[in-house]
Amino acid sequence: AERIDRARDLLQQAGYGPDNPLRFELRYNTLDDHRRIAVALAPAPLYAQIKDHLRERILDAARRIVMREGFAALSMRKIADAIEYSPATLYLHFASRDEIARALCAEGYAQLLETFVPLAQIADPTARLKAIGRAYVAFGVAHPETYRLIFMEDPSYTGAALGDAAAVVVCAKVTGDA
Repeated sequence: AERIDRARDLLQQAGYGPDNPLRFELRYNTLDDHRRIAVALAPAPLYAQIKDHLRERILDAARRIVMREGFAALSMRKIADAIEYSPATLYLHFASRDEIARALCAEGYAQLLETFVPLAQIADPTARLKAIGRAYVAFGVAHPETYRLIFMEDPSYTGAALGDAAAVVVCAKVTGDA
């Protein structure tokens, strides 16, 4: 009972409440020890939310670094600095820089395929192919770093994007198999 009371006190001190379950994670974003305690004591559903939220923050920071400085500048340390976490924390969510790159690639590929979905409605196959080609080029011009990551960096990133379940679902929508 004492541990439960202590856990409840720590969560309340950290800002946990029904109105804002992630508030404590954001408030203590520069103090790893406080975050670890609060996360470890969080109820299972909240722990899953915190973990998903941090994964998204990691990917957002990585995306900003790639867009601003290019893929070659992406490093675990830069990402950790951007989100004010220790680099070791990133390894709880991603095994390596390459895994982050694969996740970014899969997201970019799904985004590219999403642009093709409305074009599947074009009845004439020639016009549809031309429209898809234009959309492909427009995507590359609008998102050069994402395009470079998907198609010009490491072929395994493209393989990861092609194997991503979300991309397969979107692809099925484009081809009309859904």
